[in-house]
Amino acid sequence: MKPNRYIIFGLILCIIVLMSGCTPIEVPYPKEIPPSEPESTVVLENESSPSPQQEVTKTTIPAPADNNQTEEKVELTFEQAVWKKRIDAAMAPSYCPPVTKVEYPSSYYQGPLIDSHYHLPYLPDSSPGQEEGEEEIYKQYYGRNYVYEDDGEEEERYKGEYGPEPLLGKNIKISEIACTLQHEGTTRNIAFFPIQSEISPHALEIAKRTM
Repeated sequence: MKPNRYIIFGLILCIIVLMSGCTPIEVPYPKEIPPSEPESTVVLENESSPSPQQEVTKTTIPAPADNNQTEEKVELTFEQAVWKKRIDAAMAPSYCPPVTKVEYPSSYYQGPLIDSHYHLPYLPDSSPGQEEGEEEIYKQYYGRNYVYEDDGEEEERYKGEYGPEPLLGKNIKISEIACTLQHEGTTRNIAFFPIQSEISPHALEIAKRTM
């Protein structure tokens, strides 16, 4: 049987290729692609771009407090208890009825109202125990009633030209003053707080809590 000529031709071709060797083909190596630059974040004036550290801070869970640690209760002195009672009475909430809009004629001023000179009432500056209701606190601390001899000077001092002088915590509260301003339509107020030198820390607390 004669060999197929196609088979012979294939064998010859393979021998030629093996004798000539393989010529490597250079494949161009892809150039290194530079890392893409991060997108820039535009921060507006009223926005902020949180840093990674800030993100961690926001999600940090505080460690649980030790159950053995208990809050220390601060014991107030008699004077501190009295001044706390006076300040709390001055800052106590009060009922303010809904504001009813009043329709004025077109000839009236229709714009907002600004009170440019408002004097706040005084906080009673009498000695602790001399105001009404404070004798109970005195008894709790000292076990006996507080004896106060009224010579009439205190009552005369607080008597105004048109009636009793307004005193914070006694016959007027800050919340009632705020209610009055709302009803009259006052949008802004420049207020003057009386700061008596003898009780300046307590008077300043009234000013801060009012603001």
